[in-house]
Amino acid sequence: MNRLLQIVSFLILSALLFCSCKGSDSPDTSTSSKIDISTPPELTDPTEIDLRDYALVLPAFSAEALCDACDAFYQTLSERGATPAAYSDDLLVPGRYEEAEREILVGGTNREESEEAAAGLGEDQFTIQVIGTKLVIAGGCDDAVIAGLEYFLDSVLPAGSAILSLPVSITLQAELPEPEPDNPDAPGTGTDDPDTPEAPEADPLYPLSGLTVYGFADSYFTGKELPQEDVWVNLMAKTYGWSYTNYSRGGCTISDYTTDRNPMVARLETLNTADADAVDLILFEGGTNDRGQRVPFGELDSTDTKTFSGAVNVTVSYLLETFPNATVVCISPFNHENPGSEANGYVGTIADYAERFCETVAHSFGSHPRVALFRACDPEVSGIDVNDADFRKSYCESENDASHLNREGMLLMRQAIEPFLTGLFEVSYDELDALRVLAIGDSLFAGDKLGSDKVWLQLLADKYGWDFQNAGRNGSTVSNYVTNRAPMVDRWATELSRADAEEVDLIFVEGGPNDCGQGVPLGDVDSLDPATFSGAWNRMVQELLETYPNATIVFVTPWKLTGGSPYGYTEYANRIIACYEANYAQNPRVRLLDAGDTEVSGVDMNSADFRELYSQAANDRFHLNAEGMERLARRLEPLLAELLSEASAAADAGQSAA
Repeated sequence: MNRLLQIVSFLILSALLFCSCKGSDSPDTSTSSKIDISTPPELTDPTEIDLRDYALVLPAFSAEALCDACDAFYQTLSERGATPAAYSDDLLVPGRYEEAEREILVGGTNREESEEAAAGLGEDQFTIQVIGTKLVIAGGCDDAVIAGLEYFLDSVLPAGSAILSLPVSITLQAELPEPEPDNPDAPGTGTDDPDTPEAPEADPLYPLSGLTVYGFADSYFTGKELPQEDVWVNLMAKTYGWSYTNYSRGGCTISDYTTDRNPMVARLETLNTADADAVDLILFEGGTNDRGQRVPFGELDSTDTKTFSGAVNVTVSYLLETFPNATVVCISPFNHENPGSEANGYVGTIADYAERFCETVAHSFGSHPRVALFRACDPEVSGIDVNDADFRKSYCESENDASHLNREGMLLMRQAIEPFLTGLFEVSYDELDALRVLAIGDSLFAGDKLGSDKVWLQLLADKYGWDFQNAGRNGSTVSNYVTNRAPMVDRWATELSRADAEEVDLIFVEGGPNDCGQGVPLGDVDSLDPATFSGAWNRMVQELLETYPNATIVFVTPWKLTGGSPYGYTEYANRIIACYEANYAQNPRVRLLDAGDTEVSGVDMNSADFRELYSQAANDRFHLNAEGMERLARRLEPLLAELLSEASAAADAGQSAA
């Protein structure tokens, strides 16, 4: 559609909407956004925008409803061929997270354009504006912003195009939902009410879940003006269900060079040792206040607690000896280059103490398996650069405070250290390292709307460095009973073709739900007829065994779902098991992974509660979301390692017998 036609169409639409509302005091609820066009938008100086050149930006601390709406907005744009160049929150860190030139700003972001667009809006109003190189969707409240997103999709974005011509400003009213009654005695509102839903428990499969954690630090862990519950450690403790005890004190030193600042070395015995073996993680940080007290550095291997290095050494040694199963993570202060330090008689800057902290830990404990060093003083590691005035203005409690992060800064710190801590507790299996892997299946391998880059197999491939080829296809059948659904029995030979066939280690085969949907006959368990499910499965597996003589083939069953006709979804999953037991159970190169068994995979697509958390939609019984895929990968990872170990042992036993 050319620009002139777009402008004419928009004017006609505006006139029709205006006429439909004229003379009526009630809002027009004909659109999904329930828009009341009390004043038609004026199309003046329209700007042409290609959404594919723009980054979609959401405020970092958005409420769940706005996050969900923005996710849906991004997904709909993608489905309509208008995928934004990026999608992120509005956090900015100089040199790391930069502001894009072209952005779609949703809600109250920290960009000046968002503030400008929202100025003067009533609570029930939203605006869609072009300000400079930014497209802004702002509102008087989150519900109004959500209405603006819906209106944009319904009435602004042209069908089948990523390019639109937009007037400089559209400001409309939205019919907001009625507020909830403010009645503390109403059923379900009290914390003791039995109908009040409990917060979901931390996923026990995640490495950081359910840890017993001690914090031993200064005000970096207690917060200053910021409530302690907003400190990054507390946020993680809540997310992962930690048993967390914070022994930190604001203003404390590590060293007892002075004794009036609650030195950590003098408080070591206050840590609870009643169940010392149960402590998993100790987070140790300090140094800023030692600088303030002019504590001498001392030698790197010192144990003199009147020196900084000596106090660090004594503290870490005590923690290791007293808590024999704990990982001690040593976290340096930030990198503040305090001006005037030398002239005022200080031993060094905070940055100097941070660097000495790192040097001491590396020197004394660098090879210790239970000690890890997190260099928070390195902006490339932590994302924290308190020497930068713009950073302090955005992410510290005040622009002159180089030590204490605000909420946004705490989120940055968490984003940096969370994967670091995860890596420390991540379990790896040697059996899965550096394999050459092939896979063929349906949307369990292809990912449906999630995409194949986030499926559970790809997550394992990324972790273990697999040479991985994935021939998963949405909607694919195993059988060629129908030929228009990419039958695996026909396509595997071309899509899994490898010149190094003898070097392939592992092949995953999965399918069944789409055969059920097409009414494919189950066939006999030993059939080779590709027009039946059993026959197609057996034919494909036998050809794979011949083509890849050294590969282990893993059968992966689909979910065992209620319903389906004429046989039912569960029957196809069970038929894979029956084929395995009848034809392959004695073959050391074939193994079964019964993902359809909830006890094995943790997936229960028959449960509405499970789907609410882990499906791509609440009514989707087939497709896991990103969280579901990660959960499945963690559940199947040790089982797969065990299967491969068994296959190797069986193969060795067969060779010995021969």
